[in-house]
Order: sequence, then structure tokens, then C-alpha cells
Amino acid sequence: MFRTVDTNLRIERFLSSAAAVCIGLAVPLSQLGKANLTGLLIAACILVALHPKRRLWLYGAKDCLLTPVGIAVAMVFLAWIPSVLASLYPAKSTEVWLRTICYLGLGAVLWSFLRSNPQCLRISQKALLLGSAFAVLLIFVNFFVGTEYIRLLRLKSFTEGYAPKVMKHFAPPAISLLPIVLYFGHQLRGLWRWLSYFIAVAFLYFIYLTGSGAALIGLSVGAYLAGIAWFGRKDKRIVFAGLALIAGAVAILFVWVGTHDVLPSHIKQVYPLRYHLIDIHRHEIWQFVFAKIPSELLFGYGIDASNKIAGANTVIPHLKAEYLPSHPHNWVLEILLETGGFGFAALLFAMILMLIRNGVASGEDPIGGLTSAALFGAYFGSGLVSFSFWASWWQVVFITLWALVSVAKSSAPTSSVAVVTKYWFQ
Repeated sequence: MFRTVDTNLRIERFLSSAAAVCIGLAVPLSQLGKANLTGLLIAACILVALHPKRRLWLYGAKDCLLTPVGIAVAMVFLAWIPSVLASLYPAKSTEVWLRTICYLGLGAVLWSFLRSNPQCLRISQKALLLGSAFAVLLIFVNFFVGTEYIRLLRLKSFTEGYAPKVMKHFAPPAISLLPIVLYFGHQLRGLWRWLSYFIAVAFLYFIYLTGSGAALIGLSVGAYLAGIAWFGRKDKRIVFAGLALIAGAVAILFVWVGTHDVLPSHIKQVYPLRYHLIDIHRHEIWQFVFAKIPSELLFGYGIDASNKIAGANTVIPHLKAEYLPSHPHNWVLEILLETGGFGFAALLFAMILMLIRNGVASGEDPIGGLTSAALFGAYFGSGLVSFSFWASWWQVVFITLWALVSVAKSSAPTSSVAVVTKYWFQ
């Protein structure tokens, strides 16, 4: 009988530990291919589903929905229903709407699993740091040894490629990982802390090597929101003034794009931001989107259906590229175009609430709040010029990292700063 009990305990520990390792490695190993991200998280979900305590974790996941942020997110999906029903591509919109709900639900289950297993959280943290260190090694190989070895690891032909292009897709995830790496190193201490410093510096150098404009914006917005979270803990005026300032800056940028003619393709004049941040094609795409938004201002054209809009597939003569090849390359314009002002307002409210409650309102762990705000800014800042808001792998990057940092914050010891300070949000 005792042997049976011991065997069951070993199986439970193995399932828990393996799931934690998969969660921690998922985002760093996405560098070798987006399939690694989803594959590892699917493996984590299967391992959790096989665990005898799965019902406890499924039940605990509902705690996410019962928070103010959870309720606000649920309201966002309700606000998107008219956009789904009136979509230019109803089947695709319904699929993406349901898929995003499923991702959030699975993220809540993994959050519940880690929250109830402090030891598994530590395993995930260490796996993330080791996975990030391995990603740094691959960066070194790619840029200083040969890109063909990275292509081979991705199961592609053993041929040389342009080094920045081979790894450029990993730049936004790397900048999202950066604050998490530093926070986990801060919590684990010892050699882990020094490893986190090394990884952070390496990731910054990686951004420089790739010349990724999306990652550069993500870094800037992440640092800005982290500053708001830190200095706004005791004064709400700093928070709202800071958010109003960045919203105004984005609005001014959009007004500039919408009111200025696109430069001819043969002119190499530099735009106000770096040329590869707002290039000629993006300018064309955004002007096309601006022209289409007023026609469906309330509920939009449908989730992930923007490339079905009339004229979207028309080829721009001087660029030999479509006006809207797949998505607007800007999540703000994408949500406005596809869900209308109604859906965008609901999402914006949920985002502000999420940032304030998880970033600013972290009295018991100010460093954790700063990390949450930095991750929030890095992700949504990068999305201003890069991936589609509905891209599965990109959504999963944020959900996974947000779940990890949320659990790490709740397990952090109360700091003296938190005890003696009266916060405006309390």
C-alpha cells in the first residue's frame, strides 16, 4: 500500500514539474519556431489535465473571471458579438473570437495551477531563465557563427540567410521577456540574479543587431509605463496624466499619418521616426484603413476580416504590394476597423483597468507591479507597428507571461515599502 502511495506521489510530482518546465520554456523557445510555443503549452495543458488535482485547478481558474479585470474582459467579448455577427467573413470571425476565449481560459487554468504550487512556480521561473539563456546562445550562433545552423534547428534547409531577418520575429517576444527575466532573477537571487542581468543585456544587444522597430517601440513604451506604475503608486494624477500623454502622442502620430501624403517609393527621405518604423507601405496601409473606418464606425467590418474589405487586395502600383495584405500592422487601427468604436472602447477600458490594478495597484509588491506595467507596454507597444492583434502565437506570448508574473507577484513577500505607504487605489 505504501509503495502505491509513493508511486502516485511520484507521478503527481512528475506531472506537475513537467508542466511547469513546459510553461517556463514556451516563450524563450519560440525563437526556434512559433510551433514550439504552442506545442509546449499544449503539452503543459495535457499534463495538467492528467493530474489528479485537475478539478481543483479548473475550479480555481474561475477566480480570474470574478475579479474586476476578469469581468471587464468578459464584457469586451460581449461587446465584440455584433462585430462577429455582422462580419464580412462570419465563419472566420467566429472562429477567432472563440479561439481567443479558449486561450484566455487555458491561461487562467495554468495561472491557477501555478498559484496553488509554489514549487512549480519556482521551476517555471528557472526554466524561463535557462530557456532565455539558451536563446541568447542561439542569438550568438546566428549572428557570429552562421545562420544555417539556426535554420537546421528549425528543420529547414542548411543554407545561409540574412542574420537579422532570420531572428527578427523573436525581437518583440524578447523585449516582452526582458522585464520578466529581471523580475524572476530578483526573486530567485544568487546566481540566478546575475544570469538575469546577462540575459537582459544580451536581449538589448539583440534588439540592436536586428534593428527591430517594433521591439524598439515596445522597449520605450514598456519603460514609460513602468515609470508611471512606479511613480503613480501614491498619486493618481501621475497615472492619468501619463496615460493621457501617451494616448495623445499616439493620436498625433495617427493624425500625421492620415493628413500627410505618402512619399514616392523612389525617395529615400527619412520619416519623423526611423524609416523602418513607419515605412512607405505601412503609411499606405494606414491611410487605407483611415479611409475605411468611418463607413463602419460603430461595429466595424468583423474580427480578423479586414483583408476582405473592398479594395484591400488592390495592388499599389509603385510598391507592387496590396493596400491591406493581411492586417493593418497596428492593433489600435485593427480593433477600430474590425470591431468599431464600440468594441474598441470596451477593450480600451479593460486595458486601462488591467494596467492600473496589476501594474500600479501592486502595493504588496511594487517591483512586481513595475514588471507587469513593463510587460504590458512592451507587448502593446510592439503591436503598434507589427503583428496582428489576433495572431495566435502573439496572443499566447502575452497570456503566458502575464500569468507567470501575476502568480509571481502574489507569491512575493510583502515589502516594507508596501506596508508603510498608503496608496490612492486602496
